[in-house]
Amino acid sequence: MNMISYFEQMAASNKLAVENNFKFCRITSVAGLEEVVRNMTTCTNFFCIDTVTDAQIFEKGGAYYERQVYMVGLFSRFNLRDMADNMQKLDLCRELRKQICSKMLRDKYEIPQLTYFNTESIMYRELEQAFLMGLTGTYFTFNVDVPTDLCYKQDQWI
Repeated sequence: MNMISYFEQMAASNKLAVENNFKFCRITSVAGLEEVVRNMTTCTNFFCIDTVTDAQIFEKGGAYYERQVYMVGLFSRFNLRDMADNMQKLDLCRELRKQICSKMLRDKYEIPQLTYFNTESIMYRELEQAFLMGLTGTYFTFNVDVPTDLCYKQDQWI
């Protein structure tokens, strides 16, 4: 399943995200918020998916898997002179993170392509201070462990 499309659909169908005009963005990392920066003058809230996936191949129980690590970021602009606004926007991002995680847990059992969501541990981090001149929020990472075929095939080699 295409994780970018999955989260884009999630951003479009979550009431809290829609009511608060979270703009779906593709980014390359928390340090490279390209689409967020481009839209900072017209949008205040951002629902982001990192399009660059870290991954590893590992063995478990005699089978091989490809572990793909994804990052989702939820960011909101706040008034730099108003710490209460900062906390309100951070709380909004926290609540949305919680709703997204609960949907991921449900979808793992409802959508066959998501069977391999590794939901035992979802790591998250919150931005402790003003980021990009007035952006606060949170981001989380999760794994998808997909079986992979590593059978050696002689005909692939010269």
